[in-house]
Amino acid sequence: MLLEEIEKEGLFTTLEKGIFADIKRSRYGGKGLDGVFKREKTI
Repeated sequence: MLLEEIEKEGLFTTLEKGIFADIKRSRYGGKGLDGVFKREKTI
């Protein structure tokens, strides 16, 4: 079961292994705040 594996392995480890939707994410990779942009509020 997914939640049991997350509990056993840890959240970041399961993300690194691509457990969620077969998408792997490096623990130390990515753009951080540089990858975030501010959007205008829409009504």
